[in-house]
Amino acid sequence: MTYKVIFIDWFNTLSSSLFYDNCGEDDLCGYFRKHTFQDNEEMLEAWLVGKKSRVDVVSAFARNKSEQKKALSLLKKSCENMTFDRETYLPLIQKIRKKGVKVVIATDNMDVFTDYVVPALKLRNYFDEIISSNILGCQKMDIENGKLIFFDSFLKNNKISYSEALVIDDSFQTSISCQKCGLPVWPVKKAEDVEYILRKLAEEI
Repeated sequence: MTYKVIFIDWFNTLSSSLFYDNCGEDDLCGYFRKHTFQDNEEMLEAWLVGKKSRVDVVSAFARNKSEQKKALSLLKKSCENMTFDRETYLPLIQKIRKKGVKVVIATDNMDVFTDYVVPALKLRNYFDEIISSNILGCQKMDIENGKLIFFDSFLKNNKISYSEALVIDDSFQTSISCQKCGLPVWPVKKAEDVEYILRKLAEEI
């Protein structure tokens, strides 16, 4: 295998941690999660591509300033408490990087990921780059003129071709877009899949 970069998804790939989870107030977090991700669904895509902020989304359902402040506080806390699904991931990723292969988090995600999760988990210490849809203004599945615009800037800046990259992702839509554009993709469904791939890459690259 002659990969120069491995793009690996965050949610449901490296981590299945949820927003408004593991923050100590289950009933209230469940209430906020429902209003944020179910009742407010029409705002989610705009939030994913940076057209809305966490304050915009929470303000859409919060009944007063106190509830808004509490919702934002618990959202931040849940982000800071996120974890990797397996402790083996980071050592395997470091082994891959030591062989000269870049490993990049490539995620369709919101401002809370880049503002809270990344610094809390010190992700920049373990990955060569972190690419998120809220910063780029597009999602991984987006195609323009036969190109995957989410990945293109990083690949061009590092002089890497599609054939020299690999995407590890749980999203069916992302996999289809990658296949259409000739960007190698390895779909995953569970933690065992992710560990198998990382171990295989760490051993064979």
